[in-house]
Amino acid sequence: MAGSLWALLADWEDETHHLHSLTQPLISFVLFFGMTLALQQFFNIGLLSDLVDRYQELWQYACLTGLLGWLLWVINTSSLSPLIRWSLFRHTNYGIGMLFLNIGFIGLQGATVQYIIRFQLIEGFTPWHVGLLYLPVFVFSKPFSLIGQRLLHGGLDPRILASLSFAIVATCFYWIAEYNRPATWESLLWPQLWLGMAMGLFFVPMTAISIAYIPKQDQMHAVDLLNSVRNLCAGLAITFSDIAWDWLFAHEQNRGTSPDTTTIQEYATSFQEPSLHYALHEHLLLNIARLTFNDLFYALSILFATLACLIWLTQHTPKIAGKRSDVAILENLGEEP
Repeated sequence: MAGSLWALLADWEDETHHLHSLTQPLISFVLFFGMTLALQQFFNIGLLSDLVDRYQELWQYACLTGLLGWLLWVINTSSLSPLIRWSLFRHTNYGIGMLFLNIGFIGLQGATVQYIIRFQLIEGFTPWHVGLLYLPVFVFSKPFSLIGQRLLHGGLDPRILASLSFAIVATCFYWIAEYNRPATWESLLWPQLWLGMAMGLFFVPMTAISIAYIPKQDQMHAVDLLNSVRNLCAGLAITFSDIAWDWLFAHEQNRGTSPDTTTIQEYATSFQEPSLHYALHEHLLLNIARLTFNDLFYALSILFATLACLIWLTQHTPKIAGKRSDVAILENLGEEP
């Protein structure tokens, strides 16, 4: 519906239309789809590498991903109506904006997945209570998205809003990581209110930064490509966050079971009976998981604090014309999943 409104409201008199064969775009799409499936399967096998020995199959999918990607590059480049217009990346803001948008989205998506799963396993919350914790994020994001869009069309530099969004996310994740575990449900609700505001200020300015210097006739394709890559990153975010969790958990486990024999012996004196050995083991794993959760959100806060600074590497965005409907719809398209 948003795409139809954009097509109806856009100013088309300065554009020309050409008819091209759909054969090459369809071939490019099939190659792109196959490459995506092969890449996803590569990560699926990689996640199970500690449980099963499938390294040969792992490298087979890696080679298949590379081969399909190379074929996509060759066919897409020679096509008169390419599925992916590489010329868009000649604009500095588009390449850097896409990179920072997707890194930030991977961080947000990965944090969401780990937050929902680990709070049920570590804090003992029910799915209902964890869902309620994320309700403010979705309630607050849309109103602040509209506020941010209004500020942009009033002449505010979108880099200010993007940097503010990254900074708020970094602060919220640091806030979450600073809680002493176990934390109460009410105390965990407050960072989510600010996180919802940051989410609302994230997508619209990042889209505005990315398409700022893109020619008008290519802007729709540019937003489509932004959304496509972001959807791919949504799947990779789960994989990357699980890998990060495993690394941090192994680090905390090594640190928690380091050869400090005096401390271990003193602590274990209250667990002399064999029936309590399992309880000791579970207690140690629970504490290690709590420390890992905090470590993960500390790392994410550092990531977003870095992005808040790096976003200023993009070029200054020209002022957006007051009430251009086509630009507003494009910015909203960049917000949709």
